[in-house]
Parts: sequence; C-alpha cells; structure tokens
Amino acid sequence: MSNAHYEPWKWEVPKTIIGERGHIPPDAHTKVVGTAEFTSDVVRPNMLYVKYYIAQRGAGRIKKLDTSKTEQVDGVVKVLRYDDKSIKWASDTLKPGNMTTFLNDRVYWAGHPVGFAVVAVSEYACDQAIKKAVIEWEDLPCEVDYNKALASKDLYREDINPQNNIMDKGEKVNNAIGDVEEGFKHCDHIIEFEYEIAENTPVSAEPMTCVCEFDNDDNCKIWFHGQAFNTIEEVVGEFVPQNKIDMHSAFNGGTFGGPISHQCEGWTAWLAIIAAYITRRPCKSVWEDCQFVGADECMGHHKWKVGYNNNGKIIAVDLDTVASGMMIGGEISKIKASTCIPNLRHTYVYPLYNRVVPGVFRDGAVAGTCQNMLFAHVAAALNMDPTEVALINDGGDGKTLAELEPKRVEEGFPAGRDSLKECLEKGKKAFNWSSKYHAAGARKLPDGRMHGVGFTWTESWQNWPYRRTRCGINVRYDGTVDVIYRRSCTGPLVALPYAQVVAAEMGMKLDDVIYQPDRHNVGFDTMSEASSSGVATNLGALVLAARKAKQNLLEYACKDAVTFMFGMEIPNPAPFTGLTPDKLDMKDSVIFEKSNPSHTATVKQVVQLHAGWNPIFQHEYSRFFTEAESDIPNYMDTALGRQCHFVEVAVDTNTGKVDILSACLVNDVGTAINPDVINGQQYGGFSMGMGRGNAQEVVYDPVTGAKLNDNMVFYPILGIGDVGPISCEIVETKTGYSPYGAVGLGECGCAATMGLTAAAVYNAIGKWVDIPTTPNNVLKALGKA
Repeated sequence: MSNAHYEPWKWEVPKTIIGERGHIPPDAHTKVVGTAEFTSDVVRPNMLYVKYYIAQRGAGRIKKLDTSKTEQVDGVVKVLRYDDKSIKWASDTLKPGNMTTFLNDRVYWAGHPVGFAVVAVSEYACDQAIKKAVIEWEDLPCEVDYNKALASKDLYREDINPQNNIMDKGEKVNNAIGDVEEGFKHCDHIIEFEYEIAENTPVSAEPMTCVCEFDNDDNCKIWFHGQAFNTIEEVVGEFVPQNKIDMHSAFNGGTFGGPISHQCEGWTAWLAIIAAYITRRPCKSVWEDCQFVGADECMGHHKWKVGYNNNGKIIAVDLDTVASGMMIGGEISKIKASTCIPNLRHTYVYPLYNRVVPGVFRDGAVAGTCQNMLFAHVAAALNMDPTEVALINDGGDGKTLAELEPKRVEEGFPAGRDSLKECLEKGKKAFNWSSKYHAAGARKLPDGRMHGVGFTWTESWQNWPYRRTRCGINVRYDGTVDVIYRRSCTGPLVALPYAQVVAAEMGMKLDDVIYQPDRHNVGFDTMSEASSSGVATNLGALVLAARKAKQNLLEYACKDAVTFMFGMEIPNPAPFTGLTPDKLDMKDSVIFEKSNPSHTATVKQVVQLHAGWNPIFQHEYSRFFTEAESDIPNYMDTALGRQCHFVEVAVDTNTGKVDILSACLVNDVGTAINPDVINGQQYGGFSMGMGRGNAQEVVYDPVTGAKLNDNMVFYPILGIGDVGPISCEIVETKTGYSPYGAVGLGECGCAATMGLTAAAVYNAIGKWVDIPTTPNNVLKALGKA
C-alpha cells in the first residue's frame, strides 16, 4: 500500500457498535476487585526472588563493598556484584559513567540501585541480606537544586562536559518559528514572568516486578510488567536466540507513559533475566519503591517574555527553561501546534544535578502546562476572559484557522468545523462559566475562602499515526473471531474499543469477537501501551484486517466446498452459489443477500463448510486467517482537534489550602469509539493532573540529596474522591489523521490540566503561585511563609 493512498480519516464510520455505551469488558470485574492476575501474582515452581541494594544518598562512589555477611544469611543463593567479572551482564545494563544504569559503583541520585543485588528464596531473605552489606563510600559533591547546579564547577560527570556542569544547552529550532525580536517591535504590550514546577513522580498501583525462567535447552519464559516488549527481548537476545523467548504480559496495575520503562521496567526485567540465567531457577525481581524513581519531565524553572496586542492577539513568545527534563525542547510544541502565534523561540539549559534523570509518564504535561500558563498570564494582564483569548489565537504553526482551512478541505476533512469553538460552547455551558468567571480576587465565599476559576486549552492529543503496527484476525471453527495482537494491558481498556471496531467493520456480534491483549509471541506487535497514540496508530491495522477478513468470508460464502472422505470427494454447495461477494453483506455474525435479506447463512456455517467435516484438516483454518499492517501517511500537518478544561477552586488564605470544587473536561476525540472508555480516561486523567498540579512534590534533603517523602505516607496524591463533581463532555469533529478522524486522549486530563489550578488560584487571590499549588506555595505568594 502506498503512503499516498493511506488516508484513514476518510474511512466511513460503521453505523453499528462504534459509539455505543454500555459494553463491559469481560475481565472488568476481576481487574476492579483485584482478582485478575497481576504480574506480581505470578509464582513459578522452585522460584527465587531478587532485589537491588538501593542507595539513599544523592552522590557517592563505592570504595569498598563487603558482602560476606550478606552471603551467609539463610536462604541467600547468590549475590550479584557490580565487580563480578564472571557475570554476563546485558550490555545496556552496566555502562560505567552512565547515570541511567544500575548496579554500578557510582551513585548519581537517591534511589539509584547500585553495587549489588541479592538472590534468595524469599523477599524477606533478600531484605535481611541486603542490610548485612558493609559499604565504604567516597563522598562526592551533591546538589539537588538545578538552579544552583547551573553555576556549580565541582559536581560530577567530567566525562560529559569537562568545562562546566552543563549537559545540554541550546535553542530547539524545530519548535521555533518567525523572528521573535522583530515580533516584539510590533506589540502593544510586553510582559515578563517566571515560575517553578517542582519534581513529582509516577504513582503506580503495583510495584515493578518481572519473572524469568530458563529451561535446560535455554528456552526462556518471561512474565513482564511493562510496555517495551521489544526492548526486553533484545536484552534477552544477548543470552539466547529470540526465537526461544516466550513473553507474557499479565495485567499491569497502572503503568503510565513510555520512556520511563527504561528505568523501572527495564532494570527490573534485566535483573530477573540475569538472575535466572545464572541460577537456572525461575527468578522474580521486585522493586517496591520504584514509583519514586521516575521524575516528571516538567520539573524546572520557566522564564517568559511575551508580546501581545490590546485585542488579545499574541505576537511573540520567548521562553527560557532550566532543567525541565527529558521533554526539553517540547515546552512550546503544543503552542506551536495549536496557535497562530507567528513568532516563537525556546532556549534551554540542562545542568547535571543529583536527581534521577527525568522520564516521561503521562508525557506532554510540560507542553500543556506551558501553553496553559502563557494564556493565563496574557488574559490576566489584559483582564480579558481567557476563553476569548484562546479563540483569538487558535490555529496552528503560526497560521489562523482560515489560513489552514483550504488545505484541510483538500485533504478531505469536513469543512467549517471549529473544534475549539465547539468545545468551548459545550464546556462553558456545562461548567456555567458565564456566572462563575470573575476578575482576580473579586469573589469571597460565605465561609471566607476565596473563589477562583481556571481554564486551559490545547490541541487534542495524538492525531496521527507515527509508526506501523500489525495485527491478525482468525475466524475460528465455531464462527467466533479472534483478534490477534500483542500489547500490555495497564488499565485504559482499549482492547474493548478495538474489538468494537473489528465487530463493526466485519458485521459480527461483539460477543463473537474475542480479544486477548495479553497474548504473547503472536508475531503481531501493536503500538505499545499508550491510549493516546495507541488508538491513532493501531486502528489502521485493525480496520484493514477486519475488512480483509470480511471479504474473505464473503468470497467463501459463494464458493462450493469439497470434502475428502475415505478417498472420495463429497461436494458441499455454498449457501450463496452463483452469487458474487459484492451481492452479500454481514450483520450480527450472519451473512445475507442484499437483495433478499431472508437468504442467510451464519459465519459458523461458512467456516465449517470449508474447514471440512473432520477437524484434523487443520490447514483449512488458514483460509480464515488474515493479517494487515497499517501504513504511515505522508500527511503530518497541523491537526485541528481541541480540548479545553475548566476548574473551580476555593482558597483558604489563612492556611493556603486549595480545594477543588468542580470541573468540566471537554475533549474533541474526532470519533468516539467507546464513550464509556473515553469518560474513564477523562475522570482518571483529571484526578492525576490535579494531584500533580495541586499536591504532589518530591522533597529532598539539600545536603545529602536523600528523598524525604519517598513513601506513600508522606507523598501526597489526589484520588477521584479528593476533587468535586466532574462533568465529562465529548465532541466529535473527525479532525484527526487517524482512522475515522479519531483522536487519542489518554494523556489529556493529566497532561493538559497540570497547571490548571495555578490559573484558578490566581483568579481567586490575584497572586501567581508556583506549581504545585500547595499550601506552602500559596502562603509564599501571599507573603505569609
């Protein structure tokens, strides 16, 4: 298939099953009540356990490691030391000088697994043995403040930059457009502001774990907690051929994001693999506090200079960031993608400091937060309704909607659709924005707290597929359809919408479509877990495979069969002999003649007719197996799907406490495959976004670099019960580049709403607050702390 002809947004949406509510995944109950098999539930006969030594300091080098007492603890089978030359390490796990590796002799951040790991008969034995190790440390300079680290000359990592403590610095020209300095000359107003975003960390429902088992013939079975199947297979491939690897994925409890897997998922899996390879016994690696290893990509200092006109039109934006982690350079990506601001520039500097290398989870929050703060400050400076400022600046790549419309229509998108306007109309009505919005500091509640509202908007999340993906469909002997693909299952329930798409495209009953997202080694890898990009990427292959499978069935429904029995040919006439496939259609797992709908045959009848009377003819089943691979389109232009979110808060100016009273989330999803799943993502994402923006902050000891709240007691998170009523609204404009014009939204709530409470708190008290809007930050803004 040529890229030029792959235009899935033009595909007609089937009129059945897609968009329906009330379909419940068959495994939903077991997951909700916790009886589903999580990776941590997997137990193998004669299984051992393996755990790391976790450094509690922020910097240092091991001068001497004595594990003699560790080895004597009852139940210990093996101690894996960084300096044991007899151990065959996977090449990616132990690279001297690499701060993202484990079991090295160098500590770069508190929580770093270094030095050794213990293999024992129980987790308890591992824990007791680790405590017995004696380590003599060489103290190294430690700095957890990235602003101070910027000027430091004596930290570490001379191997990266011998001149200073800068790891990366520059201007991301890929996100820069126009001429910022020239733009400032044509502005009515210029403002400058800055703020800090504190480090937060992912909080998963299940600790990272992995089980690995080798047999005598080096066949390897792995039960993997994570998303990056291919990465782990590559590591195991250094020990045994990949065709000997059998990967399983049980239910993963709340794993967020992708690249964080290289730290938590990858290290945990590698440790289990290495231990199992050495001991020749099944090994389970366990990392209980792994959620305090992944730092957020948003962390850092953001300094802005913004030029705009009296009508709210923003002309020039200059952003400089310090730190801001793995997404560096992406800070203005959403601003560029969803506005007509003609002049953008982003400069950054990334110093080395003693915190974990930031990863990506619910990624995009740094871009969403930057867009939120930009528009909130401009609207506040003009005393304008922020929703009006959003509409004035809507567009993409520096162009207005009117300028983008001709090419969009030429590409086949519906004319005249204004996604942001539609989202705003629905959201403002549901939230009652007209009566809740007011000038900053203008409304006090009867109980004395200050009332505030915040608004944010950006493009909808993943609008286009960016890599190929494959799947297979098998129509079984009993007429049921098996959707075959491999992906991890971490909670978003996307397997159900996938089944709905296959059922709708084929004309099958949904109950007849079997999907097993935890399949292993099936030869078809879909986009790894990522509900936002997974829909955009995976639907193409699912639709194409379903259409091929349907065509295959219709062709065989018209084709006479011959069964061989005892050396004789027994003719079996097809139910639609003399007709051609174009005269037939399918509905509810029944094939029928279009001009004579009473003339029918079930899918089961057609399959069994051609599979023969004797199931021994297994090769016949291949007639009803089809596979498809999606292609990557040439069209990667500006996508016009939008999302907007509203929140209402109450701020206690005596204590600094911010309470979230109500919220409204509006997402243009292009086409809603399953509205219930969409709402689930909206509810869950919003509560996470509020947690990151209003409560979550990792606290460090500034001297030792140790984390002071790396536990579930002192690290504050917000659950769905900690926010007020949430209204979830759906808009469908079919403006995405993926099949049916669908748009992903898995990261929308958490990523797009992280800075939302900062805008709402400003509206309440008239003061800007750093993120998160904790009581301490609120009181500091008020001059009370």
